[in-house]
Amino acid sequence: MPLSLNAQNFLEVFAPSSTTVPSLEQEDPSSNSSQILDWIAEVLDAQNADLGEPPLRVRNSLRNIGAGNEILFDGLMRLLRFHLNNQGRQLVQSIAESSQTIFNVSGLFEWIINVRQKTMYFASLTALVADQVRLVTRCINAIFQTTALDPVVFASLREWYDSGLFSDPGLISHEQLVETAQILIQIELGDELTQMVIELFKDRIKLHVETKCSRVWNRPVLQDLSNWTHQILVPKLGDILPSCNLSSLDALVKNELVKLRVGESFDIVVDYPDSTFALEELRACMSTPEQNAQLVNTFIQLSRKRLLHAGVNTIDIIKCYISTIRSFLIIDHRGVLLDKVCRPIRAYLRDREDTIERIVFALLDTSTDNKLIELAIELRQSDKKKHLTHEMERDLDWTPDPVDALPDFRKGVVEDVVESLISIFDSKDVFMSELTKVFSEQLLRITNYDVREVYGKLQLLKSRFGNSEFGSLDVMMKDIIQSRKLDKLINSDKVHASIISHMYWPELPEEKFKLPAEIQTNLQNYEEEFKRKKKGRKLTIFPSLTYVDIDVEIGTQVRNFKVSADKASILYSFLDIPKGSEVKLAIICMKLQMSLKLVSEGLSFWVKQGVLKDCGINTYKINE
Repeated sequence: MPLSLNAQNFLEVFAPSSTTVPSLEQEDPSSNSSQILDWIAEVLDAQNADLGEPPLRVRNSLRNIGAGNEILFDGLMRLLRFHLNNQGRQLVQSIAESSQTIFNVSGLFEWIINVRQKTMYFASLTALVADQVRLVTRCINAIFQTTALDPVVFASLREWYDSGLFSDPGLISHEQLVETAQILIQIELGDELTQMVIELFKDRIKLHVETKCSRVWNRPVLQDLSNWTHQILVPKLGDILPSCNLSSLDALVKNELVKLRVGESFDIVVDYPDSTFALEELRACMSTPEQNAQLVNTFIQLSRKRLLHAGVNTIDIIKCYISTIRSFLIIDHRGVLLDKVCRPIRAYLRDREDTIERIVFALLDTSTDNKLIELAIELRQSDKKKHLTHEMERDLDWTPDPVDALPDFRKGVVEDVVESLISIFDSKDVFMSELTKVFSEQLLRITNYDVREVYGKLQLLKSRFGNSEFGSLDVMMKDIIQSRKLDKLINSDKVHASIISHMYWPELPEEKFKLPAEIQTNLQNYEEEFKRKKKGRKLTIFPSLTYVDIDVEIGTQVRNFKVSADKASILYSFLDIPKGSEVKLAIICMKLQMSLKLVSEGLSFWVKQGVLKDCGINTYKINE
């Protein structure tokens, strides 16, 4: 849109109110100021690209704009600001109203080129001194900057660069990007251009990393990312921003990979060891304390949300705890990060009632049914060091703790899976008490006095934790060995007993019930014979720990069962009733003086074995 502005009126409008602006012709009679400024306004018209020669009178007067006529130079500056600001506003409005703003961005650069050409043309016709040239340049650059940094224009400019860099090259050529980047640098928008382009590259890197690397943990991805960076991104960035440090792209790639892996950290740990590659690359990419803190905080938050609650069983929590130890030692071999992320898990396990029981059983069970078989394997590794009281004794090559470690950090305890689990509890007495209980149960289940398996487990524990912790277990083991000698001495063909020293054994279950007459008679005979052989000593029988070997006839088959005395008593109770009769559960409880729980479990066992039949409504009979 052409602008119409009378030069003399322009100066009257924009002159300071406290100053009377004299007639330009009177100030400089040799020049026609109105004609000069009208001609400049005409040339500045955005729709007029003609830079034809000015009239002779105007050309001669233009030489006086500089040092020869400061008032006329000030008028020129005001005219430039007024005219170009209007053109800039019209350009912003045009881009805002357009449905395809990306294509209107080219008009911004055409306008900048056009105005710069005209300004250079003006400078060639005038006698401006160096300071005045700098003022003119600064003036038009400021207007260009204001227009380009308008939110609407800058958003379109960003979209234009994004399309040119990463979309169809047919829309915006690479040469256009390079040329326009040079223009922005010339108008002193180099910093803004750099920031915008770097943000575009960051967004593209983030998208690429999320697309190509999300949940890909079983193979390396860092080298593929590096190849993509140097083959695709570096050439583009190097042409547009030659002064930019291209190595910063590698840092951006690693930073985005760290952000992705931090968000996936809990799943990566759960997937260990299949996620080893992801853990190793995370270690290679992490380089700042802030990244370390973000990893620790994120993992703890995810653990509390997905692991540390009543809906997860204790075995799964312990498995995750073991995976956490293995995983974080890959990320940080010092164990500092591991120490921080494990503390909430350790605190939660400490409050779980069955934690100790699960750990002890896992340490001693080598069967394939052990879901924590790794603990049993760890205990049996021969290269493990014996437990020592002092940290200095543990490692003769002692070094100070890392500066970012917590005050009570102990690396040896953190990185050792077994000791880390045991150290969850404030005192080892709790662990040893549970261990003693489990050993006692295993020893009392032995019916042939063969303690070799249990003895092997005890020796493993001694090699790991020292002999002094297992004095009571030694006595218990000795009791079973001595029981074999006593059994031979009593020489009963009906009963074989484990005779224990009650002071060294944990409290045994004393649930009593009525035994079948045949079994009761055999036990009493054994007790009397013991009194004759061991005068002055009394034998106390525990029915709930008694096992019975019985043969059961089912149809035409005879099956042998080794069952606890309560189950045998329940089956014997059916021998006293008429054939084919049904018996209520409550009647069995009263008849045997046995708890409802034991009777229910025993009946369910015999039904499952096909010996009894469930007739419904807590009624049972012999399965004929």
